[in-house]
Amino acid sequence: MMFSYTIENNAVTIAGLTEEQLVLEIPSQIDGLPVVKIDKCALFGKTAITKVIIAEGIKEISDYAFSKCENLQGITLPKSLEKICEGAFSGCYGLKQVQIPSECRIIGDKAFSWCTSMKKIIFDCGEKVIGDTAFSFCSDLENVEFTEGITEIGRGAFSVCSKLKKVSFPTSLKVLGSQCFEACGNLEEVDFSTGLEKIGSWAFRECKALRAIELPNTVKELADGAFLGCIEIKAVRLPKGITKISDWAFGKCRGIELMEIPDGVDTIGSYAFSRCRRITQFYIPSTIKSVLRGAFSVCLETQRLEFDYGVEVIEERAFEMCSKLRTIVLPSTIKKLSLNMFYECKCLEGIEYKVKGAGVPYVYIPPIPKGIKFAKSIKNGNINWQAYDEMFSRIKGKKSKINMAVYRVKNKANLLPQMHDVYIGYLKKYSKIMAAEAIENDDVEYLGFMGDNGLILKNNIENYINLASIKKGRCTGYLLNYKQKNFGEIVKRFSL
Repeated sequence: MMFSYTIENNAVTIAGLTEEQLVLEIPSQIDGLPVVKIDKCALFGKTAITKVIIAEGIKEISDYAFSKCENLQGITLPKSLEKICEGAFSGCYGLKQVQIPSECRIIGDKAFSWCTSMKKIIFDCGEKVIGDTAFSFCSDLENVEFTEGITEIGRGAFSVCSKLKKVSFPTSLKVLGSQCFEACGNLEEVDFSTGLEKIGSWAFRECKALRAIELPNTVKELADGAFLGCIEIKAVRLPKGITKISDWAFGKCRGIELMEIPDGVDTIGSYAFSRCRRITQFYIPSTIKSVLRGAFSVCLETQRLEFDYGVEVIEERAFEMCSKLRTIVLPSTIKKLSLNMFYECKCLEGIEYKVKGAGVPYVYIPPIPKGIKFAKSIKNGNINWQAYDEMFSRIKGKKSKINMAVYRVKNKANLLPQMHDVYIGYLKKYSKIMAAEAIENDDVEYLGFMGDNGLILKNNIENYINLASIKKGRCTGYLLNYKQKNFGEIVKRFSL
């Protein structure tokens, strides 16, 4: 007999090998007794074995039973198998394929880790839990056939499977464990089926080829760093069932261009969208109550953010180094307002501060300490407009000063005539800058404001018309009509 073995309760457990074999056949019976188990480390490090055939009747392959059988290339597992224990085939560098039978409900931790030649895994239908790091570092793995019955994929189960390109999950899957597909550098496509409830922390971290994410509405939890560093993702569909976008959930996803946060989300975690450098616009629901530190930091292309009534907490540096952020809309429901929210936002021109009962759509707040202090002073919709106008002389930023002047000329509540003249005088001084910006953005409404307030001067209008004709936008027609109406001149035609 080539095997050593033990007998317990009239059943045989394979304990070891007495003779080296190339093709190892483990029988269903020894001495008339059924073989039910291969013991812990029974065949550990048997480098001569190239193929293993396990007979029907065997129910369990114990811890590290075939570990480090480095030349093992093929295994046949019986339908009777119920459990593959920890590290059972770990470090079998030559193993190319495995088919897990339907009755095998547990694939233990590290069961097939470091099977670096493994190309294909087939799971027969049946209830299964895939253990932690079960197939980690299977660097040649290209194809995994997940079937109905799999309920959980454990921590790091398929991490660093660097050739895996596509996975499709069954509807039976409820939990994706932390780091389960971490650093699968060529993973391009993931089909998240309805039924999935939890995506664990760092689950797809550094999956740098992943292009799109569409999560089903059954997902209730998206844990920390779930998609951190997925640099090629361009489109994301978030589920309606989540209430929190956790810390670093989409951090460093620099390819995302648009992000719509669904209704029901009340918390945006620390650095949740940090370094999403291409997002130009966020859709933020009215259910948001808390925005934590660094949530939108280093979103380099974002120019405007808008929060509705209901948000109460925005932590310091939430918008740190958003270098193109020009305008942010904040409601008076915020409990703590601080300039540190906007650390190193060098292009920030102002805050549109929404106050219920104030009689205006919003109050323009210049991004200076005096402005923040004024915003905090507003109680029950009562605004001290005289104190507001006194801030104007203290603003240093040219663009912020223009914005405040435009705001007050549009919203004249309790505006004294002499202060109106101050605002108009300042806008005339910088009317060329205002007109150039309006033409660049094809903003006829802004030009209309200038025209209504005498800010388009005769000695400048010809230059404006020439500039607008190059841009070929709507501003050309407005300027031509304005010139004829206000300066009584016949204008020549421009090709539009």
